[in-house]
Amino acid sequence: MNKMTPLKELKNILSMGGLFLRAQGMRLIPYGVLLMACNWGGVYLEEVIGKQQGENPLSWYFLLGLCTLWVQLSFLVFHKGIKNGEGFLPVGVTLKKATRFLPRYFLYTLAYYLIGGGLLILIIPGLYFLIVHQFVPLYALYPQQTNDNFFTEGRKLIRGHFFTAVGFSLLIIPFIVGEIGTNLIAHEEIRWPVKLLTGVVMASLQLFVVTSLVEWFLLLREEKKGEFSSP
Repeated sequence: MNKMTPLKELKNILSMGGLFLRAQGMRLIPYGVLLMACNWGGVYLEEVIGKQQGENPLSWYFLLGLCTLWVQLSFLVFHKGIKNGEGFLPVGVTLKKATRFLPRYFLYTLAYYLIGGGLLILIIPGLYFLIVHQFVPLYALYPQQTNDNFFTEGRKLIRGHFFTAVGFSLLIIPFIVGEIGTNLIAHEEIRWPVKLLTGVVMASLQLFVVTSLVEWFLLLREEKKGEFSSP
């Protein structure tokens, strides 16, 4: 990996993510359906609760966001089970296992975006922080390999792969465009097959990015294992 150009390394990372998803096939459907439900839930809340009942759906948006993190985490548990040789874990089992790590996953994710978002006021420091600490939420599920905190260890994993990390971070652009498109389509009188297709694409993209990120994370952990002292 060290001898690869950033473009080749990024291509390799995305290939690993795609290979895992293709290998699992139909097993991914429950996670896709749950993510679609979370994606469309916000639109439903705005339409039904916000407009018809005149209530502020902010607390419901928080719950939907938490549910999205729960589904993401359950998928990471599913991925970890496959990688560790535990075999296939049904979605009910992964959701139950994910509940144990959810508070930590929520806090790590929140800290990552709050600090990075705050630093975005200065633009460059904020972008740098978000790029070099994108592994932080994964430490909710995976133990640290050093005595450093998870921010420092995650940054050390990225060291030497910064431009690859920049390229990977650009994958968030389709998320932004997709979320905007999802909301626009949901509010228009468009045939349901188009809306369904939009939901499928967004859920698939989400699974692809999460899978590629964790595959890269595990690869770098193994690659730098010798450099890290045991805690």
